[in-house]
Amino acid sequence: MHKAALSSTAAKLTALVVVVAATLGALLLRRAVPPPASLVAAPAPTPSVGAPPASDDEEAQLLNGAKAALAAGDTDRAFSLLYEQATKFPRGPLAQEREVTHAQTLCRAGKPTDARAEAAAFVAQHPDSALSGRARGICAAP
Repeated sequence: MHKAALSSTAAKLTALVVVVAATLGALLLRRAVPPPASLVAAPAPTPSVGAPPASDDEEAQLLNGAKAALAAGDTDRAFSLLYEQATKFPRGPLAQEREVTHAQTLCRAGKPTDARAEAAAFVAQHPDSALSGRARGICAAP
């Protein structure tokens, strides 16, 4: 095979791997790590017709709570709050921040392979995001 053909094939395979990793990362985050039963709150009541949607403040509170739990080393609580935020605000303005925080939580929980895969998927999906630099450093080797 010629070098040009090999190079083209390698580039196509690399692009395919990036797409597959991004897709798997997105699926894993949508599925999220289920919280332990001891941390699951009673389901929220179904909003009545015409009720206002959950606020951006609530989305931020959930994310900030997850970050505080992570800083305190309570990964179970962080996963629980991230799961709740993902459920209530799947496409909210803080979704990218949640994705990166989820990958950081996986790393802290002793799942570096999963954390790196999510971080790589995030960077592949959002290469121009201000959070891509932070994602690249998740579970980086010292």
